[in-house]
Amino acid sequence: MKTMKLLTVLVMSLMIFSCSKNDDTVVEDQQQEAGVPSDLNYSQAQIDVAFYTTGSTSIPSVNWNGEQGTFSLDSTIDGLTINSQSGVLSWNKNLPLGENYVTVKALNSKGWGNTHIILNNRFQGHFIGGYNNDPNSTVITTGGAKLTFNADGTMTCEISGTVGIGSWISISGEYISVTFQLSGSGVAYKYDAQVIYSESISPYAAGSYGIAGTGVWQGHMRVDKI
Repeated sequence: MKTMKLLTVLVMSLMIFSCSKNDDTVVEDQQQEAGVPSDLNYSQAQIDVAFYTTGSTSIPSVNWNGEQGTFSLDSTIDGLTINSQSGVLSWNKNLPLGENYVTVKALNSKGWGNTHIILNNRFQGHFIGGYNNDPNSTVITTGGAKLTFNADGTMTCEISGTVGIGSWISISGEYISVTFQLSGSGVAYKYDAQVIYSESISPYAAGSYGIAGTGVWQGHMRVDKI
């Protein structure tokens, strides 16, 4: 009797599992038949963008599941547009500095699918300008400031004929913090600046400088991208 009961339980379990599996298959088939876009992807999940340049992505791949639709951005990002028919993303010189997280939707009458891509606009370039010795004034009184920012966070400089090396980091958005040391000085300087730019305004960095670690600003420096 125990053997019969065990066989009965086993058979019933197999029947329940089989029905459950069939139900899952039906649901999956119904989802596919619904025609909702799926498998939306770009060839690169992250793209490094050279500062103050224009560019575009390749055409993304997508499974429209029977009904072709259109592409759109989930939110607006300055300097970024999307071709609604091809899905190609294009950016201009207004693209914000740093990592821009982009969500793209593929939409038809049945629904939508999405994917994510990061456009990393890394600050870099050659800048020249000048400085003063008054932190309360933005009027430049002395020229001869040359700064080169590299995408990897390093930088080189020449201030009034004296060369130096240093590094920079992004503080927030368009703000950067630079630390550098001039040859033979033995003193580390800090330069906190805002990077101003647009399609109609050539980039420049402007802010206060002083001896690092003192919290005291000695003057103002502005350098323009060349």
